[in-house]
Amino acid sequence: MSIMDYIKVHYRKCLKDYLYFGMAIIILAIILLYSFWGYYTTAAKDISINEEALLYEDIEPGDKIRIHGKISEIEYFGKIDPDIPKAAKLDDGELNLTSDIYLHGLRVVDNLTVKKERIHNSTLSDLVIYNGEFSRVFLENLTFENVNFIGTSFSKVVFRDLILRNVTFIDCTIRNAEFRSVEFEGGYARDLKLSKSTLHCTNFHDMVFSSTQMRHIELYSCSLDGLRFNDSELQGVRFEDGSWDGSSFYNTTFDIIVLNSMELRNCGFPDSQFLNIFVNYPLPLDQTYIRTGDVYIRIQGDIRNFYNKGTSIYGEFRLTREEGLLEAESGEGINFTYEIFEERGIHHSIRIDGIFYIIIFGGLTSITYSFGGKAIIMALVKFFLPFVFSGIGVIVLYLALPYNTFERLGAWMVLYFFPPLGKESVIPAAIAQGISPWLVASAVAFIDIMVGLFLVWNFDLARKIPLIGGFIRRIESRGHDILKKKPWVERLAFTGLILFVMFPFQGSGAVGATIIGRMLGMDPKKIWFAVIIGAVVGCFLIAYTSAFAITFLLGIGLAYAVLSIVTVVIFILVIYNYDKWGEWGTWVREKF
Repeated sequence: MSIMDYIKVHYRKCLKDYLYFGMAIIILAIILLYSFWGYYTTAAKDISINEEALLYEDIEPGDKIRIHGKISEIEYFGKIDPDIPKAAKLDDGELNLTSDIYLHGLRVVDNLTVKKERIHNSTLSDLVIYNGEFSRVFLENLTFENVNFIGTSFSKVVFRDLILRNVTFIDCTIRNAEFRSVEFEGGYARDLKLSKSTLHCTNFHDMVFSSTQMRHIELYSCSLDGLRFNDSELQGVRFEDGSWDGSSFYNTTFDIIVLNSMELRNCGFPDSQFLNIFVNYPLPLDQTYIRTGDVYIRIQGDIRNFYNKGTSIYGEFRLTREEGLLEAESGEGINFTYEIFEERGIHHSIRIDGIFYIIIFGGLTSITYSFGGKAIIMALVKFFLPFVFSGIGVIVLYLALPYNTFERLGAWMVLYFFPPLGKESVIPAAIAQGISPWLVASAVAFIDIMVGLFLVWNFDLARKIPLIGGFIRRIESRGHDILKKKPWVERLAFTGLILFVMFPFQGSGAVGATIIGRMLGMDPKKIWFAVIIGAVVGCFLIAYTSAFAITFLLGIGLAYAVLSIVTVVIFILVIYNYDKWGEWGTWVREKF
């Protein structure tokens, strides 16, 4: 039968009123969704941006715009709090330069690694360091002379009371660093990336910077004298109580720059670009830059805790623009303009999109009902509901637990799905890694309960799913052997199924219990209740027994309590099945 014939046959059988109704509301919802945003938001062509100046020329200060779209770029510029080491807490590292060391004449040092080290009262000269790495290093009272750093990275490094004379940085990165009372005399930097760092009383004299990037930097009481910047970029930089004297900036971009109490003397800015320059700005820099499609906005505050890359948002913003001139004593000056958008309300667009998606979902439900009636709706509910419950459970764990705990617990939960690992191996291993016994027991029991719910509702369908179906059929084929080896499971029925889930036998667990329950003809509800009781009791029994074994006397009281509860539960189950014990006893006497 061709696809068209298949469609025609089912079309003749379907409830056409529900089909047409579902199609109509889906089309209506889609039309309303796109027409709503087209009416509600400001068209990109109406707020076109000058790409060179990154300024909006078609809107005036005080105008409001409405934005809707997915965030493609987001970056925050605010107060810097670099993670820098404390000298008193540093351990000895791989390089022992502790005091009064004078190194010179070593032409090449390749792949030098210095970690968690304090280097002080030393002089390093005439060195070429390739591909070096300085991490959590405290450099104090040092002189670097004629030292070339090539491809070297500095991360979480303190530079204090240093003299760097004729030092070269080529293709180097410096991030999360602190400079205090440092003197740069001469030297050259090319392809240098300096980010998320603070500089205090640090002076630069007669240096050349080429293709240099400085991002998210704070300079306090620093001077730039006789410097030359070529083809460089300064973004998110704050200058406080400093001076620029005799410096030239060629083809350099300044973006998000704060100039407070600055002195400019004999400076030149040929072919340079100034964007968002804040002069005498008393507040800490606190701005988030967002791009959604063709719209680029800058707003006050840090919104990264609520919105990140890929988030779909809508919001209303009001434009603020200021212009001015920062004049130098020599007559040179900086013409500055900055634009900032005041947030008037920003939200996840799913709050409104969700309304239309619910309508679309309702339409799909109507179409589905038209082909299969109530039966197919219930079948879909039974198929997807366990996954919904599982997703809710994962979200609750994510919100309730510290991320590192959630990450470790999640890894063990995933491993639990892969045989031959079972609760008898996953639970003790997770506890040994430091996860709370009740937490890991609850998580593993939750997995068994959700797997049991899915199987009792969708057993016949699950047998047809690729991979999963093959696994189920293999266990099912061994079901008869399991019943032959453990006939008490069949004779005790409900109680036997609970015990079968509780204890880690070969092939036991939620999957095996469901298969055996179906083979015994038990009611699906009873099968699932047996899985719930067996999973909870078994997981907690293994968890606290493991904790007792691992922590010895620390867990003895709680372990006895859990064993007592398990004993009581087993006693109750035995009483519940008392009427079956006579037949079971007869069977035991015949066999033994």
